[in-house]
Amino acid sequence: MIEIDPRLLLTKLAFGPSTRDVEDIARLGTDRWVDEQLRPTADDGCGERIAAARWRLKYRVPNPAFDASAPDKAPQFIETDEDRGVAAVNRPIEEHWQVIEKNLPGPERTFFRQAVSVATLLRAVHGRWQLRELLVDFWHNHFNVNAAGEALVAVSLPSYDRDVIRAHALANFRTLLEAVGRSAAMQIYLNNRSSRGGAAN
Repeated sequence: MIEIDPRLLLTKLAFGPSTRDVEDIARLGTDRWVDEQLRPTADDGCGERIAAARWRLKYRVPNPAFDASAPDKAPQFIETDEDRGVAAVNRPIEEHWQVIEKNLPGPERTFFRQAVSVATLLRAVHGRWQLRELLVDFWHNHFNVNAAGEALVAVSLPSYDRDVIRAHALANFRTLLEAVGRSAAMQIYLNNRSSRGGAAN
């Protein structure tokens, strides 16, 4: 590969040039840097940042125990106001489904979408494997699902990001496509629960 200005290269293969990446390219050379980017290890340098990141979750819902004739016994609303760790994105999808099964309020469902967004931003800014992050962003846009408008998709988004898009961003396209087609997020987004033979729905 022809050696080019590291800053120019990083505007194309990363989310912009960082001092660390410019130094890595100067040390390794363009070919070796690209080769390393195409073979990322599990450690992206963001694990601790994601583990420490918090998202404020604040809402209130009517208290089913409230009795207007005896308002001193129970409050009218149940308040939730906490800084919740976004590391919840690392938990299995079975745990995420519980917010649906327990019929928890909307903010509990949208929290997962927000947590994925925070983790994505941290990786884009601080992650070592910038080329993978760029491709993860590309494939999320290409195989998009409506996590903002469908609670079930929002709840399944951490798994979709982690186990489908992120896991296959640098893999064979057919493998990625099959993983996307089997994912809960895409199945829900495409209404496969109600799909029937015959006329297209």
